[in-house]
Amino acid sequence: DDLDQMPHSAVRDGGPARSGSEPEPFWFWQHVWLSSVLLFFYVVELVLQLWPRAMTALLEVRGDVSRGLMLVFLPRTSALYVGKRAHEPASRARKYHLFWATLVAWKLWFGYEFLVEPLVAPSVEIYDDYLNYPSVKRRTVKTIAQLVGRWMPSVLIYLVDSSIWYSLWSSAVGTYVGFRIKLGIVRDFQAVRDAFLLLPRAFCGGLVSGAVMEENGNNQRLGSSEDDDD
Repeated sequence: DDLDQMPHSAVRDGGPARSGSEPEPFWFWQHVWLSSVLLFFYVVELVLQLWPRAMTALLEVRGDVSRGLMLVFLPRTSALYVGKRAHEPASRARKYHLFWATLVAWKLWFGYEFLVEPLVAPSVEIYDDYLNYPSVKRRTVKTIAQLVGRWMPSVLIYLVDSSIWYSLWSSAVGTYVGFRIKLGIVRDFQAVRDAFLLLPRAFCGGLVSGAVMEENGNNQRLGSSEDDDD
């Protein structure tokens, strides 16, 4: 192919521009502005989530024109949507938003820092080999296989780690709330320490048979009785 023999520094033209056609950036920005119009109501809804009463007022808007626009841009505001006044106080809503905002921000930072960034340089080098060695047989298949093999584990981890971070976040918040309102058996850090001390025994109980544990217990009692006799 002639393109493979071209210097890599050369710009490969996609073909002559059509006479009378608009430049490509024009259509790109048209797409951006039209998409912004469609997403405007969703952005407004996102902001109003911080004030539940304001969101309730938006869901209960009156007027045929207003209702028509709402049904087009926010279909879930239909008359069939019930519970529009069952909103939480603003203080609780903001705590809920803080929980998810920190969780999503941590997930994105962790995913970029430890899953995406380490693979950028190797991926560029693989693609560079694809461009610089056109004589390799089935180089397209080999390049795709290498990229998929490198990225697939990170993609799977990125899709799964949300449940892990959610478990950690909910555990931390649940522990804090339990300490504050004295909920459950574990009510302070001393109780947490005592509970952690029970973990080795519970772990061994799940792995070692009861007969062996009972024999060890008898041996310990026998040894303690001999020490008392001495």
